[in-house]
Amino acid sequence: MDEYEHLIAREGKNYSLMHQAIYKVIAEMLRNKPANILEVGSGIGYGIKVLLEANAIKSYEGIEVSDRCCRYINDTISNTDICIYNEDFFDIDLTKLKLYNTGYDFTLCIEVIEHIEKADSVLIMLEELRKLTKNVLFLSTPKAERDKHGKFTGEEMKNMLNEIFVHYVEIEWQLPHTLYICQ
Repeated sequence: MDEYEHLIAREGKNYSLMHQAIYKVIAEMLRNKPANILEVGSGIGYGIKVLLEANAIKSYEGIEVSDRCCRYINDTISNTDICIYNEDFFDIDLTKLKLYNTGYDFTLCIEVIEHIEKADSVLIMLEELRKLTKNVLFLSTPKAERDKHGKFTGEEMKNMLNEIFVHYVEIEWQLPHTLYICQ
């Protein structure tokens, strides 16, 4: 098993049909409209590939805490418009982002919020992402009651989004995940 086979086997579980559906919905919304995109939690780059296939990326910057995931993206996706920062969102100096001053057309935060235990930290992240986003933030999280993984209930998510965003739409579907489109 090479360096990445174990990573893909482990991380691949995270890119189940539910995750694929979320990225494909976003890609369809952005199809053939190349945009400047920021993603928090790039994982193994599944979303990047889907967005590239949809001709939705003008430039892409991703923040990913896993060094193995970052290496995998850099080794498997060769595109000069893609830049990955191997840092935790709460540790990164956001001013080093290429479009920090002008903002991103779209920001993605797919299946990340549930890994943050404190609501205050989520609010800080959402506020920073709102400031960096010119158009829409796509946010998804599992539908769940709070549990040992720090997931937030649908009501808690709505309360946090109401504190930060003027508008948001909640897309409910048969999947056990909710997609929020926030402005």
